[in-house]
Amino acid sequence: MAGNGLKVLSYAYKDVSLDTFHQLMSNYKVESPEFREEIENDLIYVATFGLDDPLRDRIEESVQMIRYGHLPTASDSVETYQVNIRMMTGDHIETARRVAVQSGIITEEEMYDEGVVITG
Repeated sequence: MAGNGLKVLSYAYKDVSLDTFHQLMSNYKVESPEFREEIENDLIYVATFGLDDPLRDRIEESVQMIRYGHLPTASDSVETYQVNIRMMTGDHIETARRVAVQSGIITEEEMYDEGVVITG
């Protein structure tokens, strides 16, 4: 799903009484790894699905206007770039690759070149 540009989401739940939840809140800092482990332990899996988050209208045109200072022509090449476009996202790396191609930031050929898409 991520390779097709979808945001991949999974749902799971855990039945916790209000008293137990309050106890956890008083025993741990909410942002602590220990709290997260207690809350996420023994979850019941429900489903995973891909969310289509469409690109904004005319995004590819906007990217090209930033890159070249005008809409690209046949004579434009890597050597004529005025601005090197980069995208930062919290999405899965495969989703980021696909979105970068769809928006014109990179080409299909560049998609798996080393160093073109990185994680942090």
